[in-house]
Amino acid sequence: MESRKNEPHRPFLETVLMPRFWHSMTLRPWLRLLARNRFRVGTRRLPMALVISACSAASTLAGWQEELFYGRLFRKARARRDPIFVIGHWRTGTTLMHELLVQDIQFTFPTTYQVSAPHHFLSSTWCVAPLLKILLPKRRVMDNMAFGMDRPQEDEFALCTMGVHSPYINMAWPNLSEKGDGSLEVDQLSPTDMAEWKAAFEYFLKKLALKDGRCLVLKSPTHTARVGILLTMFPNARFVHMVRNPFRVVRSTLHMWQTMQAVCGLQVPRYEHLEDYLFDLYERMYRRFEEDRRRVEPSRICDVAYENLVQDPIRELARVYAHLEIDGFDDRNPRLLKYLDSKKNYRTNVLSLDSRLQARITEVWSGYFERYGYSKDIREAF
Repeated sequence: MESRKNEPHRPFLETVLMPRFWHSMTLRPWLRLLARNRFRVGTRRLPMALVISACSAASTLAGWQEELFYGRLFRKARARRDPIFVIGHWRTGTTLMHELLVQDIQFTFPTTYQVSAPHHFLSSTWCVAPLLKILLPKRRVMDNMAFGMDRPQEDEFALCTMGVHSPYINMAWPNLSEKGDGSLEVDQLSPTDMAEWKAAFEYFLKKLALKDGRCLVLKSPTHTARVGILLTMFPNARFVHMVRNPFRVVRSTLHMWQTMQAVCGLQVPRYEHLEDYLFDLYERMYRRFEEDRRRVEPSRICDVAYENLVQDPIRELARVYAHLEIDGFDDRNPRLLKYLDSKKNYRTNVLSLDSRLQARITEVWSGYFERYGYSKDIREAF
C-alpha cells in the first residue's frame, strides 16, 4: 500500500504532465527500464507512466526522422578540442562552476533541452522546447536555482534518457533495495554494457559538435568516478574538481535526492534505503577518483573549494584558467559580470543536521575532510 505522506503537493495535471527524464526515452529503453524492474509502478504514478509511454512512442518516431536526415552528418562531426569536465560530488558547486565557465564564448555546453531529447534535439528544438518551457518550473526544485530549456545542463541526464547504465535510473524506483549496480564505475560493467555506454556518450557528443563545434564544458558529478575511462576517450581532457564542506554536502545531497525521487519516481518514495545508498555512492566515487587522478597530469586537473568560489569567483576562475593553461580569461567579460550580478542575492537552502547523521559523516568522509582541508568541527560548516 502506497502512502501519501511523501507525495509532493501539486495539482494532479501538473504531477502527470510535468516532464521528467523518462519522457524522452524511446520505446526500447523505456520498456527495458520497466521490464528490469518488473513493472513495479506505484498505483498513484500509473497516469504518469501512461503519459511517458505515449511520449516515448513519439520520441521513437522523432529519433528515426532525425537519423534519416542528420545521421551521416553528425557521425562525421567532431569538436575542435577535447572537453573540459566539471566534476565533484553532488552539491559541491559543480553547477555554479559550469555556468561560470560557459560565460566565456570560446566554450559551449549541452542545454537542458538537448540532454532531455538526445535522440532528436537537432530537428525538434524549434517546436518542442517552447512547449516544455511552459510545462517546466522556472527554478530547480531542489535549490531554487534558475532553470530553463536553454541553460547549461548535466550530460548524465542524456545518458539516462538513452537508457544506458546510470545511477539516476534509481530515482525511478526509490523503494527498491537492490541498487547494487555498476552504473557509477563504467569500467566495471560487462564489455557489452560498457561498449553501449561509450557509444551512447559519443553519439550525444557528436550531435552537440554538429550543432556547435566549440570546446564543450561538461558537468556531471557521476563523472567523478569515470576520470580513467574519460581519459581513454579524450586524452587531452581537462578537469575542474569541486570540493565543499562534507557536512553541507551530505545534508544537501540527501535533500536533492529526496526531492528528485518525489518528483521523478515511478513510486511514491519512502526513503528507506536512500541514506545508505548515498553513502555507498560516495565511497565508491572517491575510491575510484583517487585511483584515477594519478593518471592525470597535474596541469590538467584543478581542485576548487566551493567556499572560495563564492567568496571571490573572479579570482578562482582566473586561477582555474591559469592552472589548466586555458587562454582567454577576461575579468571584464560582460557576460560573466552580468551572470555574477544576477546571483548576488541568491541564498542556499538552510537544512538541519542531527547528531546521528553528523557522526556518520565524520566517520565515512574522514579521508575527504583531511585531504581537502576541512574541519570536523560542525560549527565551522554552518
